[in-house]
Amino acid sequence: MTITALTTYRSLELPNMLWLEAETADGVVGLGETFYAAEAVEAYIHANLAPIVLGMSAVDIEAVYYRTRPYVGFVAASTELRARSALDIALWDALGKVTGQPISVLLGGRIRSQIPVYNTCAGNQYVRGTKLGTTENFGIASSGTDQNYEDLDRFLNDPVGLAGSLLDMGIDSMKIWPFDFAAESTQGQFISPAELNKALVPFKAIKKEYGDRMQIS
Repeated sequence: MTITALTTYRSLELPNMLWLEAETADGVVGLGETFYAAEAVEAYIHANLAPIVLGMSAVDIEAVYYRTRPYVGFVAASTELRARSALDIALWDALGKVTGQPISVLLGGRIRSQIPVYNTCAGNQYVRGTKLGTTENFGIASSGTDQNYEDLDRFLNDPVGLAGSLLDMGIDSMKIWPFDFAAESTQGQFISPAELNKALVPFKAIKKEYGDRMQIS
């Protein structure tokens, strides 16, 4: 299970996404992924991670973790962490394929049989650009097939209809973020009463129509 190759893939359609394949001498390929700064992460993988991990055992995941940990400049949202995260996921995927076991079993087993889900109310074009914290990166579709899945536009303009459609599908929790416009105008330093009232409109409308049937976060 010696690691013999690291191959990265990027998509013009999803420029913030990066996929990583870790291949072993046995022909096993594990797939990992990470999000944001894909070009920088890709460069770090090939220039910094590959020279360290090529030739190491793919099953020694903990050893790979410590060998690739930098001495300085390590922060929670760094290029280094994203690269190592993609590799870590890929190695666990490879180990799962070799053992024929779910990753949950390899990590010690499940602690619950089921978990609740919620709907992140975004659309297919959400955060396709590099400016993560701006409303211009909402990517709201105005036409085409993407409009059918444009939940961000719906929670802003038809929150009751969106909540109802989710309840019809058995989803009773939804995540919305109508405060971004106000936060962007002052860089998160202040929100006026008028902006607050505007942002609360979707919450109030959903609660008025469905009460506690729909949880909102």
